[in-house]
Amino acid sequence: MSAEDGRQWSGDVVFLGIEPSTDSSALGALYRICEADLAILDHRELSYDRLVRTVELERPLHGQDRLDAFVYIPKSAAQDNAARVGSEGVIMARYIRLVDRAFRALGPRIYNEHAATMPDTHPFTVREIIREPAS
Repeated sequence: MSAEDGRQWSGDVVFLGIEPSTDSSALGALYRICEADLAILDHRELSYDRLVRTVELERPLHGQDRLDAFVYIPKSAAQDNAARVGSEGVIMARYIRLVDRAFRALGPRIYNEHAATMPDTHPFTVREIIREPAS
C-alpha cells in the first residue's frame, strides 16, 4: 500500500463496522444473493463475522414486514486490533467515500439519516491509502 504522497505505507488500517445492540438499529439495504456470491462476500469480509438477524422492513415485502438477513460485524480480533493501534489506526478515505456515495444514491432522506448517525472517526485518522495490485 502507498500513501497519498506515493511513499510506501505499512500502518494499520481499520474499518467501519456495526456493533451488536438490543436497543438500537442500523441503516442498511437488503440484497438477495446466491450461495456463490455469499462465499465471495465471506472471503471479502475476513475480519467480520456473518450473523443472522431479524430485520424490520421499511416497506412490506410479499406481505412480510420482517425477515431474517445476514449482517457482518467486526470480529473480536479486529476490534481488539483497532483498540490496540488507537490513534495510529487509519481509515481509508476511499472507503469513507464509497459508503457515502452508496447512501447518497438512496436519496436525501436516507442519506441525511445515515449522516446524522455516523460516529466520529476519532481516534483514527482518515487518509488516502492506495492498495497496490498484487504482483
